Amino acid sequence: MFSRESRYAKALKSDKSTKSNKSFRSPYLRMREVPEPEITAIETSTHILQCEAGGSPTPTIFWLKNGKRINQGEMGSLSDDDIQKGELSLSLTRSRLFLDCVHPKDDAVYSCVASSP
Repeated sequence: MFSRESRYAKALKSDKSTKSNKSFRSPYLRMREVPEPEITAIETSTHILQCEAGGSPTPTIFWLKNGKRINQGEMGSLSDDDIQKGELSLSLTRSRLFLDCVHPKDDAVYSCVASSP
């Protein structure tokens, strides 16, 4: 049996030097889709865990296994320079964690963590 929990980290910084602008949006982060709280896996089967976060600036997502970060390699994402300044915009980020050929050693708590600068 696999247990999965979803959580998110939100870091909001107040910048008093920012001029008042109708199109300025405060940092925002919201989990839009979270994994099921618990799944039961059949040995050697494949499972995909998925979560999605929306926010501004563009959120990033990473996974934890029993509280330790899983190295998933490089992932492409937009930088703040790619987004036109001054626009009201929200971006979505979706992440999938593939558990291929599940074995008893894979039994763990998997956490999806989203953050936005």
